[in-house]
Amino acid sequence: MSRPGLRTVSQNCILVAALAGLAIAAACGCSRKTPDTAAAPAVDEPTPEERARQKEQEKDKRLASQWQDAKDFRAKNSGKHGEILARFKTLAKSHAGTRFETEIKAAIEDVKKDFEAAGMKSLEKARLEAETLAAQGEYAGAEDVLIHWDKEGTYLGQKPDTERDKLLDQMVLRSSAHTEFDTRYRVGKALSDQGDYVKAIATLEGYSDRYKFDTERYKQVRTLIDETYAKYKESKAQEQAVENIPWEEQPILDGLSGFRKSVKGEVEVWKEDDGAIEGENVSQGWALLGAGEDNWEEYRVEFEAKVEKEGQQLILGVHNMVRAGTAQYDVHRVDGLEPGKWHKLWLIVETGRVIVYSHEASENIYDERQKLYYGGYAFLLEPEQNVAVRKIRHRISKKVPDEILKGKPAEAEGTEGEKGKKKKPEKEAKSTLPKLFCSPDLRKKAFLD
Repeated sequence: MSRPGLRTVSQNCILVAALAGLAIAAACGCSRKTPDTAAAPAVDEPTPEERARQKEQEKDKRLASQWQDAKDFRAKNSGKHGEILARFKTLAKSHAGTRFETEIKAAIEDVKKDFEAAGMKSLEKARLEAETLAAQGEYAGAEDVLIHWDKEGTYLGQKPDTERDKLLDQMVLRSSAHTEFDTRYRVGKALSDQGDYVKAIATLEGYSDRYKFDTERYKQVRTLIDETYAKYKESKAQEQAVENIPWEEQPILDGLSGFRKSVKGEVEVWKEDDGAIEGENVSQGWALLGAGEDNWEEYRVEFEAKVEKEGQQLILGVHNMVRAGTAQYDVHRVDGLEPGKWHKLWLIVETGRVIVYSHEASENIYDERQKLYYGGYAFLLEPEQNVAVRKIRHRISKKVPDEILKGKPAEAEGTEGEKGKKKKPEKEAKSTLPKLFCSPDLRKKAFLD
């Protein structure tokens, strides 16, 4: 009897044989074919046309997805026109020839309109800001606003950018018109008021026709030109009237009795020599030789003058006012006269101006504004100066009415002053000569004893 759990030799042999049989049977089964009774039906391969169509469908699906993404981006970022336009343009290239091409092109044009509208709106805001500055005369600031609009170049090459350039050009022109008007109108009016009508008109005519757009300023300039031209014609008529006034000779007699003389000290400065007046100032102060009447207001004096030294000035005095019995003259210094030579000159006193005209140069060699009163003129010498004058004559174009003369203060020449005023002491009144001189530039006063 065998022990439980232990196999006999014969049992082991049987077991091994059984396992070996199973292994052989398995090997044999693998080498044999399975019966055809359970086989799956055969599938046909797709044709090339089917494969191509399948690829087209997949591409269309992909393109549709890309286009939808772009449209979604636009919907979520409506203000980012530049980015939207860039995406759409990229898709226009990749979707060319597809069913999306027409829709994408239409969308691009739509975005361009939105983009342009946004740019024009932004530009309008800048324009209003520039206009506000321009209205205040701040044209530089107005130009700066337009220059720095869209400094990122978002609208470069687009309609808003082109329109900005036009606005900037207009603003620059308006700035130029403002500057030109401010300068030319002011200078032109000043010249017109001074009686220099030709220069005034030339200055005003320089206000270019380019500025016609600035209607109000342009109208003001044209009006001033017309007014100045009317004054010019009137002045020419007056000049012709003056030309018709006969000259009156100023006789040069021995002792110069027809002139007023003044000098500091008991020295002789002025003398007559062969029909000419020679002056040599050996005194320590001013010397004066004056002529003319109290009622002279506008006049011309023709004379010939000769200076003796290189660089010496011809000094003329024009009666300015009378104060406390002392005649006062404004001093006018004429440069550029060649020494040792006679020069034919005109002293013209009219319309608030003192002019010295040279017949030799055929032009004004001195032109100065002066607030004029009435009275005559004088030849003046500073110490150690020499001058000679001859052939003096004058024509008076305007005289002061007698009623005005009656109201002026008493002069040293003995004319009566206003009623109620005390007479000057005899010592002060006995001199019949003007004593006070005054330069229009430095207003220096030199007194003669």
